[in-house]
Amino acid sequence: MTRPGDVNATFEQRAVTANMAAVAYFLTFHAGDLGGGSPRIAVYTYQPPGASLSSPGGAAKPIFVPWNQVQVRHLEQSRQLAQTLQQQFATITGVITDLPRAAPVRTLRSVNAPAVAIEIGSFSPDYDAGPLTDPSFQLRLSAVVAGVLTPLGAGGG
Repeated sequence: MTRPGDVNATFEQRAVTANMAAVAYFLTFHAGDLGGGSPRIAVYTYQPPGASLSSPGGAAKPIFVPWNQVQVRHLEQSRQLAQTLQQQFATITGVITDLPRAAPVRTLRSVNAPAVAIEIGSFSPDYDAGPLTDPSFQLRLSAVVAGVLTPLGAGGG
């Protein structure tokens, strides 16, 4: 939804689109080389740099959150979403799924909603891109995502 057509939107443009739409959840998909068998799926949540938004001494949270730290408010919900997605992806026959991990995924940093990055690999054009372009594989992935998000009442980003 944040990248209509063959357009290379910036991370900020994607976050603005998602935030302006007030999405309930944000998922970003990437095809890459995760090594090993194929197809393989890894789900990531945002890992902020050492700093935290928690206020010392129980002080009130700030009214304005710096743009580059907005995802910190949603980390626990993002982790729960990542775990649920990973568990459901693991039910797809023939798919290798990694446990969810936190990583400094730039695409997620400024999204004001629970957010995950889903890496689908090992897909290199010269080696093993078949599953990614297979309509039945795409339908299985989309069915998992729809099955997880529909009960949550999610509008997507």
